[in-house]
Amino acid sequence: MRVLYQNSETGELFDLTRRVTGCRWETRLTGSPGRVELAVLRDGSLSWSPGGVVQVYGEENEGLFHGYLFSAAAGEGEEVSLTAYDQLRYLKNKDTYVFTGLRADQIAGRIAADFRLSTGALENTGYVIPSLVADGESLLDIILGALETTLDQTGKRFFLWDDFGRLRLSAAPAAGGSPVVLGEGSLLTGYTHTVEIDTDSCNTVKLVREEKDSASRAVWYGQNAQAAARWGVLQHWRQVDDALNAAQLAQLGQALLGQLCREGRTLTLTALGDTGVRAGSGVYLSLAREGLEGLALVERAVHDLREGTMELKVRLT
Repeated sequence: MRVLYQNSETGELFDLTRRVTGCRWETRLTGSPGRVELAVLRDGSLSWSPGGVVQVYGEENEGLFHGYLFSAAAGEGEEVSLTAYDQLRYLKNKDTYVFTGLRADQIAGRIAADFRLSTGALENTGYVIPSLVADGESLLDIILGALETTLDQTGKRFFLWDDFGRLRLSAAPAAGGSPVVLGEGSLLTGYTHTVEIDTDSCNTVKLVREEKDSASRAVWYGQNAQAAARWGVLQHWRQVDDALNAAQLAQLGQALLGQLCREGRTLTLTALGDTGVRAGSGVYLSLAREGLEGLALVERAVHDLREGTMELKVRLT
C-alpha cells in the first residue's frame, strides 16, 4: 500500500505511506461516494488543506482510490484522522434539470460536464427515457433515478462509480477476469446469511399516472395472490410519468412485480483482502452449508488496507 497527499493550496506532494497507521477504503453500489479514512502520525511539516488530493495504491501499485480531503481531525494524541471522498461526493450538489429523450448514460455525462467532473467510459444503457424532470434534487439522485427507470424497463442493472479519478457507468456485476471465489477454504473468515421480506420485497404493485389535462388519474394494480397469502399484503406504490400509455403502464407494473415479489437475501462476510473486489464487482460464492453456489453482486465493500482484510455485503438474487 502507498498513500500520497497533495496540498491544494501549495501544490506540495507528500508520501504518507510510512506515517499511516490505519487505512479503510469503502465503496457502495448506490447512494454514497467512495471513501477513505486514514489515521496518520503527526508531522510538523504537513499541513492539511480541504480539497487536497489523496491517492491510495495497492500492493502491485494499482490505483485504488483518487479523492479529495474533506475533513481532518486532531486531538491530544499523535494521530490525525483524515476523511477523503471520490468524485461522487460532488454529486451531492442539488440542481434542477429537464431531460427529454436521453439514456441514463447521456444524462450522467451531461451532469458530469456541467459540474466539471472527469469521466471515463459511460456504458450505453440502451433505454431512452422519454422525459425526466428533477427540481432541487441531488445530482446523484437524478442519475440513480435514471438508472432505476432503466432497470424497471429493461431488467438491466447499471452502477455509477469512480475509477481512480474518472466517473464510470458500468453494467452490474462489473466484468473483468475471473471473479474472486469466496467460501470454505477460500479467503472467507466469517459470514451471516439473511433471508427477509423487510426491505424491498412486495407482492402488490400499484402505479398511479396523473392525467395532465384533467383531475383524473389512471391506476394499474397487480398482485401475486400466493405471496400475499404467505406474507400479508406488501404494496409497492409509485407515481409514474404521464407520458406512459396504458400498455406501457401495464408493462412497467408487471416488470416491477416480477422484480420485487421475492424474498430479500443478503450475505455479510469477512475475508482476507483482495483489492480487486469493490462495490459492483461479481464474486463467486461457494457455501454448501447455506446452499449458495454461484455469482453474486457486491453491494458494499470495506477494505482494511493495513490489515489486509475486507468486509462485504453481497446481494443474492
